[in-house]
Amino acid sequence: MNENIRRKILAVQEITIAYKKEGLSQKEIYWRYIRDKFYISQSTYQRYLGIRLKDNEYI
Repeated sequence: MNENIRRKILAVQEITIAYKKEGLSQKEIYWRYIRDKFYISQSTYQRYLGIRLKDNEYI
């Protein structure tokens, strides 16, 4: 996996974790914070969340 993609996936995961702690759903996080910043589809967003980059659990 390309290092730039790895960084992008990690950023998406960290944003999702932060806002899930505030009680937002993944759908809401995608529409408010991910879509316009990373220019990815919802299916790509879901795929990124399923990729394990660290020792943390899947989101």
